[in-house]
Amino acid sequence: MLQLAVVGLGVAFFLALAGLAYYLSSPTAYPTEHQTTTQSKEKQPQEKRHTLGGFINFLFPDAISIFTFWLVIATVALGVIAYVQIEFFGRAEQIAAQSAGAAKESADTAKNALVAANRPWIKADISVGGPVFYNVNGMNFTLRFILKNVGHSPATNIWVEAQILAPALGVETIGDS
Repeated sequence: MLQLAVVGLGVAFFLALAGLAYYLSSPTAYPTEHQTTTQSKEKQPQEKRHTLGGFINFLFPDAISIFTFWLVIATVALGVIAYVQIEFFGRAEQIAAQSAGAAKESADTAKNALVAANRPWIKADISVGGPVFYNVNGMNFTLRFILKNVGHSPATNIWVEAQILAPALGVETIGDS
């Protein structure tokens, strides 16, 4: 809507300038088709008259100026069309960016689901594997780990690192609140 107002103001400004130039100029007799320029120079206008026909002749004295006028109109129309197309391209770019973001999010979700479904899962059965005994290192006992592959993919390069951590008395741990 603003673009149409700007174009309308531009046309009005052009016509105002052309009208001002016409009314400030001295009226001349424009040659007709049958007159030559020497015949038109011989005739002097008696009075200063400005008419709509004279204004049209002032703007378009010959065929080239009429052709140029229509070229200007066509150029303005093409400029308006180009501006509208740029607006459409801007909207299309936003829609394409949203679609690409949604496709990426969907692909990431599918990838995470595939990884979770096909990753190797290990089940560990832990049992006491022997008696408890004491030596210079303190209390010792043996644990028996039985590992079983329960996932869709085989688990490879698996080892057990068992640690028993007893909290110190009177010291807060991170999980305590």
